[in-house]
Amino acid sequence: MDEHEALEKAIEAAGYSGCRKSKCGAIIWRPWSGPVSIGWSHPVRGYACDGSKDCNKHCIHAEQAVLLDALRCGKPINGTEILRVEVVDGKAVPSEGPSCWQCSKLLVPSGIDAIWLLHDGPKGTYLKRYPIGEFHRLTLENCGLHKKKHG
Repeated sequence: MDEHEALEKAIEAAGYSGCRKSKCGAIIWRPWSGPVSIGWSHPVRGYACDGSKDCNKHCIHAEQAVLLDALRCGKPINGTEILRVEVVDGKAVPSEGPSCWQCSKLLVPSGIDAIWLLHDGPKGTYLKRYPIGEFHRLTLENCGLHKKKHG
C-alpha cells in the first residue's frame, strides 16, 4: 500500500465522521503490506457534536481514534505510518501543517514512524511525509510552544 492508496482509505473513513465541524479520517498502515487501523473524528460516546469552536474539547480527533482502535484491537503499530486528512464536500482539503499538540504528544511515544499530511503547492496538492520527531517539533513551533530538553 502506498500513500495514495492510504489517502483514499482516509478519505473514505472521514465519511463516517460524526463531527459537524471537521470531517477527518486517518489510517495507520505498513507501507510494505497494508492497513492496520482506520479511524475518524467523532464525539465521545454519549455526547453530540454541536460544530462549535470548542468541538475539539469533546470530540476524538481522527489520529486519536485510529490509534485507540489499533491499541484496543491489539494490533502492533511499531514501524507503521499514519495519514490524516480533512474532507469537505467529499473532497480532501490541504492541511495547514503540523498543528495539533494533543495528537502529536500521543503519536511520539506510540511507535509510529511518520505521519503524512496533504498540502497545497504551486503544482497542486501533494502528500508530505513527516518523521514523527519532526512532526512533533513543528507542531510545538506552530502552536507557539517550546520543546524542553530533559537534563
